Amino acid sequence: MSVIDLIAQGVITNNRIGVSNQLIDTFNKHWDILSSGTYQGKDNLHLPFFYLQSEGFWHIESKNNSLKRVPSSVKKLKEVVEYASLDPELFELLQDQNYRKELTSKYGLNSPPSYGERIGLGLKSPSQFQPSSNFGLPSSFV
Repeated sequence: MSVIDLIAQGVITNNRIGVSNQLIDTFNKHWDILSSGTYQGKDNLHLPFFYLQSEGFWHIESKNNSLKRVPSSVKKLKEVVEYASLDPELFELLQDQNYRKELTSKYGLNSPPSYGERIGLGLKSPSQFQPSSNFGLPSSFV
């Protein structure tokens, strides 16, 4: 979801997705809103960034072939990863606003509710917003 958001904002404009501060901040924002508070995922972008490789659409290019195992922190991830990329076909599809909207709606990954929407839902803090399921997607996708 973080990558989709950054594509929609025009921040990610090519299929070389670096471990940028914007990606880290966006991931943490989504984590704050969507997590139940039970899982310790905030500031752990390195885990989904690495493990998404097993999904087949996410590919990592490491620096000097130095990525042998899961990095122990975001700092270590930045040290060993040059960039990640999506399958070219998927990246191309994500350039289309209608496709992004259809994808996020289909999997219940619409943009997180705003502060006003959270209040309207009776949620006092972002961590109280909980999706009813992960819709079969890996937890790292949200």
